[in-house]
Amino acid sequence: MRPLAELLALLEIAPWSGQPYNPANPKASMLTHAFGERGLATYIALDEQREVYLIRIEWP
Repeated sequence: MRPLAELLALLEIAPWSGQPYNPANPKASMLTHAFGERGLATYIALDEQREVYLIRIEWP
């Protein structure tokens, strides 16, 4: 559970640290972030609302 907790802490302070979900649209608010050894989070970062919404967590 530590890698997930570390990811959540990172998203609190640096939500734009992920990679664009769609490389053709790098300024979109939907991002992905790798964590742990094989985890991947997909999320939406909303600056004006200061919110991050996790859409999907893939973690074996």
